[in-house]
Amino acid sequence: MRLAAQQQPLQSLLVGEVMSQPVITLQQSELTDIFAIIDFLQKRGLRHLPIVDDHCSLLGLISHESLQRLKSPVDLMRLRSVGT
Repeated sequence: MRLAAQQQPLQSLLVGEVMSQPVITLQQSELTDIFAIIDFLQKRGLRHLPIVDDHCSLLGLISHESLQRLKSPVDLMRLRSVGT
């Protein structure tokens, strides 16, 4: 929204220029627990979480929406009850 309001051309922007600072990332190797990732996002008030490799190269982004697409709420509840 901020970029749209500023009418900046998106094609010329780098991700690091538009993200809140400091940029919080998660290593790909840390993607082991979907509930821990959800908690991580919520506790920090993050909407997007960059995923990086061992060399800090961007691999992708995780968002609440992308996590919701992974599993339906029923599947997530089933996973939580088995894991506890």
